[in-house]
Amino acid sequence: MFDNYPQGATNEAKRALKHREENGSKCGTAVGWNRAKQLANRESLSEADVKSIHSFLSRAKVYDQGKFFDDNGKEI
Repeated sequence: MFDNYPQGATNEAKRALKHREENGSKCGTAVGWNRAKQLANRESLSEADVKSIHSFLSRAKVYDQGKFFDDNGKEI
């Protein structure tokens, strides 16, 4: 089990969950939102979870922008 992931992962998960609570969101999947909750709560993750997160983020560069909306106001 992994529970020593960066504090930045927890902070970003909390930021995303706050955005969703305040604005709603049509983006994301149930798995993704559940993973965000796990990260926000600093829950232990399995090796399979960590590999899944890495795989997803390595091919989803749109999420590296640090923002929730693109320049046209569309949610990303």
